[in-house]
Amino acid sequence: MFKETVEVIDVNGTEISIKFQRHSACGCCRAKVVCGIDQRHPIIVKNNSFALSVGDTIVVGIEERKTLQATAISFIFPAIIFMVTLLFFKNVGELISFLLAISILFVYYLIVKVLIKKKAEHFSLKIIKKI
Repeated sequence: MFKETVEVIDVNGTEISIKFQRHSACGCCRAKVVCGIDQRHPIIVKNNSFALSVGDTIVVGIEERKTLQATAISFIFPAIIFMVTLLFFKNVGELISFLLAISILFVYYLIVKVLIKKKAEHFSLKIIKKI
């Protein structure tokens, strides 16, 4: 399980907003936008078993299997779809096959967006403990 220490910045019933704590190596990292350190909007986590208040420090986590699934859905499957589409339509011409591949990826990501909204709980962070 991947774990991270976070700070509670808002409590609203069974939902809490969290802020990731910045580490010294984060300042020069270009991926900080992706990992949540440089977040503009707080991340909301469901809380069913901990008595939390603003300013509390907690540990949240997500299973490795779920991160691998998210990686496959976000990067691996689209890359495969893109390459297969280019190969399938290679006789039509480079520009047409490229535009078709981009169009199919657009549809793929729309479908993924709808499915992720329906299964948001599957990829959500879990509160592990209060520090």
